[in-house]
Amino acid sequence: MLTKIFNYELKSWLKNPTTYIYFCVFFAIGLLSILGTGGYFDEPSTTKEKVRLLNSPHEIDFVLQYFGKFFLFLLPAIIGTTVYKDFKDRFHNILYSFPIKKSDYLFGKFLSAFFVVSLITLSVGFAFGIGELILSGNPKIGEFNLLGYVISYGFIVLPNLLIFGLLVFITVTFSRNIYAGFVTVILLFLLQIISENLFAGNTFLIALTDPLGQNSVLYETHLWTLEEQNTKQIPILGVVLYNRFFWLGLVSVCFAFFYRSFSFSQEAVSLSFWKPKSEIQQTQPKSKVRLSSVNYDFSSLQQLKGMFRLSFFDLKFVVRSWMFLALVSFGIFAIIFALEKITNTSEFILLPLTRVMLSVPMFFFTAVITIITFVFSGMLVHRSQTARMSQLIDTTSVVNWSLLGSKVLAIIQVQILLLFVMMFCGISLQIYNGYYNFEIGLYLFQLFVITFPPLVVWAFASVFIHTVFPNLYIGIFILLLGWIGQDQFSRIGIETNLLKFNAVPQMVYSDLDGFGSQLNAYFLIEIYWLLFASLVLVVAFLLWRRGFTFSIVERIQIVISHFKDSVTYFSVLLLIPFCFFGYEIFEAEKLIEGENSAKNKNQILEEFKKNFGHFEKTPQPKITSVKLNLDLFPESQSFKAKGDYVLVNKTSHFIDTILVKAGFDEITNFTLSHKNTLVKKDSTFKFSVCKLENSLAPNDSLFLHFEFRNKANTTFEQNSSVLKNGTILKHDIFPRIGYFLPASEKHPNDSTAVNRHYHAFDSDLVDFETFISTSENQTAIAPGYLQKKWNEDGRNFYHYKMDSKIKFEFAFNSAEFVQENDNWNDVNLEIYHHKSHKFNNAKMFNGLKSALDYNTKYFSDYQHKEARIIEFALTEGSYATTMANSIPISEVRFCVNASSDEKIDLPFYISAHELTHQWFGSQVIPKDVLGSRMLTESITEYITLQIYEKEYGKERALQFLQQQRKRYLRGRNKESKTERPLFLADEEQLYIAYGKGTIAFNTLSHYLGEDELNKILRQFLEENKFKTNPYPTTLDLLSKMKKSVPDSLQYLITDYFETITFYENKINDVKISPIAEGKHKVEVDFEIKKLKGENKTAELNDLIEIGFYNEEGETFSIEKVRITEEQNYLTFELSQKPNKVILDPNYLTIDKNVDDNEFGI
Repeated sequence: MLTKIFNYELKSWLKNPTTYIYFCVFFAIGLLSILGTGGYFDEPSTTKEKVRLLNSPHEIDFVLQYFGKFFLFLLPAIIGTTVYKDFKDRFHNILYSFPIKKSDYLFGKFLSAFFVVSLITLSVGFAFGIGELILSGNPKIGEFNLLGYVISYGFIVLPNLLIFGLLVFITVTFSRNIYAGFVTVILLFLLQIISENLFAGNTFLIALTDPLGQNSVLYETHLWTLEEQNTKQIPILGVVLYNRFFWLGLVSVCFAFFYRSFSFSQEAVSLSFWKPKSEIQQTQPKSKVRLSSVNYDFSSLQQLKGMFRLSFFDLKFVVRSWMFLALVSFGIFAIIFALEKITNTSEFILLPLTRVMLSVPMFFFTAVITIITFVFSGMLVHRSQTARMSQLIDTTSVVNWSLLGSKVLAIIQVQILLLFVMMFCGISLQIYNGYYNFEIGLYLFQLFVITFPPLVVWAFASVFIHTVFPNLYIGIFILLLGWIGQDQFSRIGIETNLLKFNAVPQMVYSDLDGFGSQLNAYFLIEIYWLLFASLVLVVAFLLWRRGFTFSIVERIQIVISHFKDSVTYFSVLLLIPFCFFGYEIFEAEKLIEGENSAKNKNQILEEFKKNFGHFEKTPQPKITSVKLNLDLFPESQSFKAKGDYVLVNKTSHFIDTILVKAGFDEITNFTLSHKNTLVKKDSTFKFSVCKLENSLAPNDSLFLHFEFRNKANTTFEQNSSVLKNGTILKHDIFPRIGYFLPASEKHPNDSTAVNRHYHAFDSDLVDFETFISTSENQTAIAPGYLQKKWNEDGRNFYHYKMDSKIKFEFAFNSAEFVQENDNWNDVNLEIYHHKSHKFNNAKMFNGLKSALDYNTKYFSDYQHKEARIIEFALTEGSYATTMANSIPISEVRFCVNASSDEKIDLPFYISAHELTHQWFGSQVIPKDVLGSRMLTESITEYITLQIYEKEYGKERALQFLQQQRKRYLRGRNKESKTERPLFLADEEQLYIAYGKGTIAFNTLSHYLGEDELNKILRQFLEENKFKTNPYPTTLDLLSKMKKSVPDSLQYLITDYFETITFYENKINDVKISPIAEGKHKVEVDFEIKKLKGENKTAELNDLIEIGFYNEEGETFSIEKVRITEEQNYLTFELSQKPNKVILDPNYLTIDKNVDDNEFGI
């Protein structure tokens, strides 16, 4: 009987058109995905960087996991339907009366449906195989790897289908409710989110408990480099296998319980949180009742009232459903855990500001609301048929638009209710964390003005889809494809907002600037899609069915019968503004595209190099002085400026050609003080070639006068960085001198490298003076010291001047600032911040003072008379930097909770780090060659670590160092170039400069001594202070280090600075035995392996530390030993019995896996 049931169900599905629809849809999407990612629809790429192979085992697994999320929604549609159809058609009463074994019935039903789903999932594998053939010869396609497909299907895709499929089968069979199958899948998705946040910090538990297995693969591969991702197979014998066994075992237990409980005579299991109403007792009336007269009113007003009454009836049906309550409950848990993860990152704790509450958590909960919209809109549209009440309802006098409108209104009311739930959760979590600035206005605006309209569009679209498709499962499937596929439009060449359905721009909210100019584009696009969705809803009205329809012809006849004058007028009323807003979007996008929209960016660049590349080595004068008048207009978000450069010929050649590069987003005019002729110009790159009538002699000078203003802002493009509040303008708005495209990366000892510093190609150090104006209610800040301030014509004016030369690196700020002041010796300290962002000012001042203490003690005096921190809006970025005597810091770094001892004190750290750049970055200015960031970021980060340790102690400093280790290892995972040694890291390889650089200098300092290393750095600084001819390189510092470091530690320079070296440390065993006088003999069996690159074993003659810890987790002894062999067995005599032993407790080696460095006793 098992075989018969299996074959019958299999044949049934193979005859069903939906099976082939699912297969073809997945095949088409899979093929378009690989072709789009492979650049089939784009111009050929000329990049020389390493590329990610699309058919590598790692990428195959990634893609199949992505499609696997879609596959799971086939489970209720196929596996759930296979068992549900018996209940739906009331056939189960007959079927259950036959002498069928429940094992045959259950396994026959499940296995046949599981087989069909498995066949459908193979469509993506076939699509990728065909895509590989089409893209053969493409650099993104490697050799065909069958084993990669086998592992991904065998260990991820098919086990997930089995795990989720069994749970769906159990749920639908017990509840006899097909919707419960969809809810089960959604709840398991939410369970993944919850587990990721619940076990945040414990990657093993996250990997083990992930129902999709996604995190288990990530656990094994998260440190893989691009080369490893392109070549290695997914490791399946570790955590991946544990995860599969865990979930298969858990589901097996559930199925065993289900199998034992299942009976052909059982009733459906249902959950209800509401008590049924007691029956009303009928009593005999004591007197006759006079019936009132009834007036029949079928007016539009009454139909409208009826629509609202029906909507409340449908709303009650939704909110009382256990499936709805389960989804909302899991959604709330997801929000809570997401907020915990967002506000409590591995590095720092964010304050629970309202904008934080409404960021990532809102994304999670909006996803829950969207899924609820898809599922329950289908339930409401098909509710009358499911309840077998459709024929009765169809005979009533309620008009179609009232019935349709009631469904739409009910879904919208559910959405509004859930948005209020989100608001309540956010406020509750703020109260829980002791934060009481709730910003109710921001909650209401973002939830009901920003988030709500796209949900309404999905509500309209959902009702339309479910009206068109009588099959609920196909309807939900189509909606999910449209929703999840929103991000894939660009892969197939769709860039216009006119076709990207309901894809509204993602906006960033700033406490300083609000949403700024982002709202214009948002409302334009959202109104467009709201009008489109309304037109779609009209079509749904035309297609609304009453009675029985069996063919497309009948449905067309229904549409014609519904198409009356009122419908025509209403449609035209929607169509006119829809076309108007569509035209506005079209015109706004045309402004962005411009004249070169049809050209590939690489083609434009190649054309420029062809026409102007021969100017690359043309000698140019250097900018030595900048005088500027800058006017900021926050109200109109614009600016204008004029100024003068002094250009000096510092070369030994006569210069007859001046190259001027203007800003991309600025309209710039310039004049030279010497007679000249414009001989060539590129309007795309704003590049001009001027021929001087009389050549500029060596050491001679000329003046360049310039005027520029921002291009007009458009709907979709903000050409000015001036904000209504929280502006930061940087030096990229200025015209520059010379050929601006970066030269090929040069080795530090390459004699052909141009002698220029890493931040400017057209200047060394410059004099700087500016007059800056802004609105009357704002303060404007520029580099230098304030000379004068005045008000004129309702505007504030400021005069700033620098008393010493600085790098050509400027920042101009304007906002409604609150100013706080402090001082360190004779240095004035200032913080300019938003009025409500005063949480961490004391810690920032402390960071500045600590940096001044340390750097002046070990290196030299601070070069300026003041240091000021200036807050700027989050919409302009989340970074911090140093420019002259100013430290601009994004508002996100002002709003952290720095009170925890277990997290990095970010305000202190940022302030100390950026001020330290005044020594290494502003006094020592490296040459523009490979490794320049080692002389700035690596040294600065190392010094910041020392400052941090002196302020917070060794344990807190180790937290800092551990983060740098993770930063380096994770950065390698994303590297698209060849990883370089520290002394040759390029400007984009910041994970090397920050992460590895900190470890390198700290390890050298640890063994050499902090004072000794700082002495070397001080000498290096003194020799290269403000040195410009030539600029220093990493070779200069390495040479000095090698002369000062003893032979026994020379290997540290080789391993950490000049090569790529890793360690594999592991403790195998620890034995303890007591000896005389309370002492203990501790025997440690451990391994040390040193690798050059990834796999090449290197000889050992290295210092290694072993830490011993007591029961309180405190270190009571650290033993330093020199290791020459990989296998080691050492004995130590200690004054205490250790509770824990850790190999390399101070993170002095770069070990990819530190979990096996610890041995608990």
